[in-house]
Amino acid sequence: YLIAIGAFGMAVSIAILIPARSPFGAHLWGGVFGSAQGLFLVAFQAVWARYFGRAHLGKIRGIAWTATVSGSGIGPFLLGVCYDFSGTYTPMLIGFAAVFASVAVATLFAPRPTRPESRPSPS
Repeated sequence: YLIAIGAFGMAVSIAILIPARSPFGAHLWGGVFGSAQGLFLVAFQAVWARYFGRAHLGKIRGIAWTATVSGSGIGPFLLGVCYDFSGTYTPMLIGFAAVFASVAVATLFAPRPTRPESRPSPS
């Protein structure tokens, strides 16, 4: 639930950013986004080992971080392309908010991990 709340908070923060035209709006966006991202990232750290186990966690996290870094580069590029074609960032920001909202909803339907049955200790 914490991941869903964090993702929803990031979607809300983008909704705050779109009409923001004052320092107050920018500060409000920063506060909401920072809080939501902090909650999302802290909760997400606990989920990794629980869903994927510890045996191959380093490999899985390595691939995930590659995707994260790639996304960090693609996001600004998409915003730039959007601005070049439309003269505003709004359509892409709405798209980003929709992605965060979709993640929030999807996490509510993620199946809970099951614990593997314990093996008897060798005697």
